[in-house]
Amino acid sequence: MIETRLRPQLSEHQVAYFKRESVLRYSGEIGAEMAEPWNPIVQSRQRAQRFAADYVVDQNSPLASPNQFHTVQAAVNQAVLDVGRGIKCSRIYIDIAPGDYEGLLYVPRLQAQGADIGISIRGTHSDPSMTRLHANIDAQMRAEEYRRCFAAQFADAPANVLA
Repeated sequence: MIETRLRPQLSEHQVAYFKRESVLRYSGEIGAEMAEPWNPIVQSRQRAQRFAADYVVDQNSPLASPNQFHTVQAAVNQAVLDVGRGIKCSRIYIDIAPGDYEGLLYVPRLQAQGADIGISIRGTHSDPSMTRLHANIDAQMRAEEYRRCFAAQFADAPANVLA
């Protein structure tokens, strides 16, 4: 006979403390918290809609502008170069058209004037499953196989990507 136990149940009053709005309501150091409501899902969607792409990746389109690429790594490489040249100094947005993108992706730490610069990589299709980034690699891959499989895609990469 299998014993079944009921999990503890929260009262309606207790449930209110575990809703996203309640859990993410405060920020600050312990003991000095302050009310600062935050909803990461709504805010990230709002931010993503407000900011235009700095770079666009679409493996099937002609490269009509200097900010269009066929691979995500090529767009990251350009972002790295632009930060190094002082062209980009704030968060970078890379939009990716739907498709299957094969290959490694390496995003180095980026800094300008001592501040970190983030990179947001966003799929442009409303269905996230329509954009897929993947590489066939495992922990047992030997160095020579790694080079054979991936060296070509990093041939033109900036030094901090290669490192």
